[in-house]
Amino acid sequence: MVEAVEDRVRRCGPPARPAGLLAGVVPAPGGWLVVAGRHGCHGPEPTGTVLRTRLASVLDGDTPFRAVALAVPVGLPDRFVPGGRTCDRQARRLLGRRRGSAVAPAPSRAALRAASLEAARSSGPLSAATWHLMPWIREVDELLDASRQQTVWSVHPELSFLRLVRRPLTHPKHSADGQRERLCGLERAVPDGLSVGAPVVGPADRWRLIDAMACLCTADRIAGGGAEHLPTVEERDSTGLRMELVW
Repeated sequence: MVEAVEDRVRRCGPPARPAGLLAGVVPAPGGWLVVAGRHGCHGPEPTGTVLRTRLASVLDGDTPFRAVALAVPVGLPDRFVPGGRTCDRQARRLLGRRRGSAVAPAPSRAALRAASLEAARSSGPLSAATWHLMPWIREVDELLDASRQQTVWSVHPELSFLRLVRRPLTHPKHSADGQRERLCGLERAVPDGLSVGAPVVGPADRWRLIDAMACLCTADRIAGGGAEHLPTVEERDSTGLRMELVW
């Protein structure tokens, strides 16, 4: 299934340049969990994990990142679209019935401006999980523009794992079985990688670290010029942001 899709997707990312700092970034309580790393001979080599309160401090730090794989939707439709953006729908088809539901439709800008879940739902269906992510989605939407998308790429951890293990995962990421399954997928790409997050991430947030490590693998693929993205034809929102998922 993955191979068939690969025949149709287009390549993305800058030309292969091994040097440079990479990052996998996921929302976390209090801000953003960032796993930094560099390109290695056999995949990304994590160099450290930090928790930042603002995304701007990640993107505008003293040492700029060459590729940031961000696990938040970038580029939003103005109004509710059944099933979400093209990239959301295509990602769910790739992941299949069992894991496709992990890719929630990106909210509309109308919902993004709402002051409550009830108000957001007046413009179309919206899950409580997506509403929970709204502060992070708003922060990204306010910070990013088309020029930022030269180094910041919207990803989804389930797609990152699909690339790593060559099949959709079986278990939810919050379960013990799901975390074991994901760690097995990371072992070859990031040996002993989770150790870099020990001072920052507690047991309850271990799944966030696992997701961030998977995103780092996608950042490494982007930096090497081997990443691909959905959809096959570029789509932009009304502000000029690309609406895509890179994997």
